[in-house]
Amino acid sequence: MKIKILVLIFSIAFTSSVFAKKKNLDVRAELYYSNGNYSTNITTNGVYGFANFIVNDFDLIRIGYNKIYFGNVLYADDIDWKYQETNYSIGGVKNLYPFYIKTSFLYMSGEYYYQEFVSNYLNNLYTLAFEVDYNVNLFYVGLNFAYTSSYSDSLASLNSKQFGLPFTYSPSNDFSITITPTYTSVSDRGDLFSTEVLLKYSPTEKLTTYLGGFIGKRAYFYNHNLYTIFNQNATQTGALRFALEFMMLDKLTLIGGYTYTEFEDYLINFYTVGLRFIF
Repeated sequence: MKIKILVLIFSIAFTSSVFAKKKNLDVRAELYYSNGNYSTNITTNGVYGFANFIVNDFDLIRIGYNKIYFGNVLYADDIDWKYQETNYSIGGVKNLYPFYIKTSFLYMSGEYYYQEFVSNYLNNLYTLAFEVDYNVNLFYVGLNFAYTSSYSDSLASLNSKQFGLPFTYSPSNDFSITITPTYTSVSDRGDLFSTEVLLKYSPTEKLTTYLGGFIGKRAYFYNHNLYTIFNQNATQTGALRFALEFMMLDKLTLIGGYTYTEFEDYLINFYTVGLRFIF
């Protein structure tokens, strides 16, 4: 009940602020499919949907829905175990130039099935996040924070506090580099430090490429731009990511990506393909 009240208050407050001076509305939808292959022979399949509402060419509201399956449950019903989770997210950006205010909320509900158990295990998680960015000429300097609480029938409850300092240099619309040192405090494993780098480059008007990764350690990492979380009960120790966006038509963009990421006891290869529509 408390989570539902928080979502309602957040939605009313942010939506009222963004739409208070509405002049025009641009709607964009994103649909993705992802496949993850673990070194432990686990496979994940996920479907993702996002609705983006851009107001006055500046402000943004983003609503997301994700469904993720673990253990090949899309292909067989006779496996020993399976797990599925559903993510709901809402957030946005308020342009108060030279300041940009980002805030978001994510709720995750998961269910774990194991043949030897009579009943299923349930897993729940929520994240509250906030970020402020300040623009100085070609630079953006920011501060962000995310609080995550996870509780389940099968694992000990925990919480994490994530602090980041994103720094972006953007000399043109075609190129930018972002460096984000991050400190995370997780209740069951102490302090973790990492640094992420993301390069964005558009060689042509229709093509945009991304290359990024991080070094260090992090857990339950929350992405303030995508409103997604690495919901893995393990410490992540590194990642490398490549993605591209190709505008096939004026209102249709093809998106593809690959991520290689390592945890303390295993590694994962993620593949993603999606479409963005402009209405």
